[in-house]
Amino acid sequence: MINMRRQRGMSFVSAMVVVFIAVIFVKAAITLVPMYWQNQMLTTIINKMYESGEIKSDTRPNQLKKLLEERLSKNDIQMAFDELTIHVGNRGLILDWPYEQRGTLFGNIDLVVRFQQHKDFTQ
Repeated sequence: MINMRRQRGMSFVSAMVVVFIAVIFVKAAITLVPMYWQNQMLTTIINKMYESGEIKSDTRPNQLKKLLEERLSKNDIQMAFDELTIHVGNRGLILDWPYEQRGTLFGNIDLVVRFQQHKDFTQ
């Protein structure tokens, strides 16, 4: 007959598996939260540029890009402008910016997050 009093709790191996999974989740959170925070900051900067009225119907795309670079620099955000496209629409500028951010999880295992910024600067 099996004595049920001796079978309490988790084994050492089970506890180590739980700890390992918890470490992976904590490391993923530490890697992902700054990426989403930076995307939120970028969204706020773009929205404030729109609300401030600095971007008018006669603003050129390179002026918008320069203003965006200055704002990002002031907020200590480093972004690659490779995929940034600014089109001249019917009544103003249209910003499309698909980009991705990478963060190392462990060794050569990366977490990749893709974001898409779109803003219509029409008045």
